[in-house]
Amino acid sequence: MIWILKKYTRLQLICKGIKRAQGCSTRVRLPITIHHLKLFFSPLAIPYISNYNSLMIWAATTLAFFGFMRLGELTCNSKFSFETHLSPSDVRFLPSLSQSDYMSIQVKVSKTDPFRIGHIILIGKTNQDISPVKAMKMYLVIRTNTPGPLFQYQSGSPLTKDALTSETRSLLAMSGVNPMQYAGHSNRIGAATTAASVGLPPG
Repeated sequence: MIWILKKYTRLQLICKGIKRAQGCSTRVRLPITIHHLKLFFSPLAIPYISNYNSLMIWAATTLAFFGFMRLGELTCNSKFSFETHLSPSDVRFLPSLSQSDYMSIQVKVSKTDPFRIGHIILIGKTNQDISPVKAMKMYLVIRTNTPGPLFQYQSGSPLTKDALTSETRSLLAMSGVNPMQYAGHSNRIGAATTAASVGLPPG
């Protein structure tokens, strides 16, 4: 049987497709929840410090969760391009910066947007410490509107998907949580399960 698979490339692809459809992967990816975000709040020392990198990671993490976003949609994993990557100009606070009831995020490229039409995500403010709007405002105050990716370290290096996953796992470990069962998709999974638990309709 093995020699047949080696000989016929198309058959190999079909078998891989069947395996993928059957969900043979045993990797567990647990969700990041509000509980975890509250745990992260302490090691990042938000809002008691003005550490650039801490505020940047906090803004990215809360955006990923409350925006139901894939990490690839908000990070910069290749040479920066205004046509594909988020930049500070893609964030708007409405109705104004001083009175921000919600913010809009212009997503230029996503996995479900093969024609790159783009779409806008609206995220409302909360009156809690865990507030994506407040987190973004705090970050952008110190980041300023200089050209480049929305999320970048103080050194100027862009925040990549792998880097944000690593930062999240570090925060989990510092919070006493085993980080190995959490991956880049954990924020999106957690947002979906949290929304379902309070009765929000899908999509």
